[in-house]
Amino acid sequence: MGALGSGMVVFNLLREVNLREIKREADQPFTLHVVGEVGAATRLAEALSAAPGKHGIHPWVRVVPLPFAASDGLSAPGPSDGFTVALVLNDGVDPDAVARTALSRLRALRIPSLSVVLNDDAVDLVGAATPRPGETARVVLPAGLPGDVLVAQLAPALFERLPADDGARVALARQLPALRRNVIASLIDPTARANAMYAATTGLAEWVPILNLPLNAADVIVLTKNQLIMAYKIALAAGKNGQPRDVIGEIVSVLGGGLLMRQIARELVGLIPVVGIVPKVAVAYAGTRVIGLVVERWALEGRRIEGSEVRALLTEATAGARGLAESVVDRVRGRKDEDGDAEATILDRPATHDDNPL
Repeated sequence: MGALGSGMVVFNLLREVNLREIKREADQPFTLHVVGEVGAATRLAEALSAAPGKHGIHPWVRVVPLPFAASDGLSAPGPSDGFTVALVLNDGVDPDAVARTALSRLRALRIPSLSVVLNDDAVDLVGAATPRPGETARVVLPAGLPGDVLVAQLAPALFERLPADDGARVALARQLPALRRNVIASLIDPTARANAMYAATTGLAEWVPILNLPLNAADVIVLTKNQLIMAYKIALAAGKNGQPRDVIGEIVSVLGGGLLMRQIARELVGLIPVVGIVPKVAVAYAGTRVIGLVVERWALEGRRIEGSEVRALLTEATAGARGLAESVVDRVRGRKDEDGDAEATILDRPATHDDNPL
């Protein structure tokens, strides 16, 4: 889980990680076009832009009414425009001629698009979510969803249309608070799974350094770096500002300078006896999840949690950890049997933005 007892230890771990580049990606501009009948498009644009105590539509979210007019302002994104993505709304199961024209124009401009069908009856219709000719992706949602529920259900499909790295999702979350919880969830689980895969692949000797158990120090460094990068991205997604070193310092403080980590380790040892590779993989997964959830509570709600709430998070994180760990270990063993080489295993590790200092 990473020995976070000393700020100097943390900064030594992150010495080769370019936190400024992660911050630059999080601050990149974007344009989110919401294309459709003006009433529905405006409602969705407002839901995406929703922020506590504020109203209106974010300037980077553009309502584009259908049918297209000469003044709609759609153009191919330039090199300094960041990323662009479009949502094309339709209340019919199949896109009408106006929607097909919109999709064709977006395709010509090389703007990734997602067709959003808002239709109560279509939700349970066989094949309704299958993309139609001219579409690259679609999602079908009930038309009457409250704005926050609509955004939450739309978010995973929207993320699939973004550039593959985490930067675009984090950038959306920094500007559009309505997406923050979805984006943070999309950071935590893949990192936890990547650490579980890494633990299975390297076959750690032991994995709870703060309990002074034997371990492979190089492996723990990789796992801890992944956790710290995840935590920094969570902070950025939640809108945190400041110099990277200062934000990382706050994160270390939130994690109790190692005290919280020690508690997590002890609880996990009780929940998953540390014997064999499967429990170690489960600890890698559950420990990473708990770190992410603790940082999320602080970043979004301003709360520092400990004690019984940490135990509740651990119980949640470990509920399916052993089953996942068994699946990961079986996958790794299967590949070793096929390739005869542990290094042939593909790791789904998150980007580490190496090569440059803080």
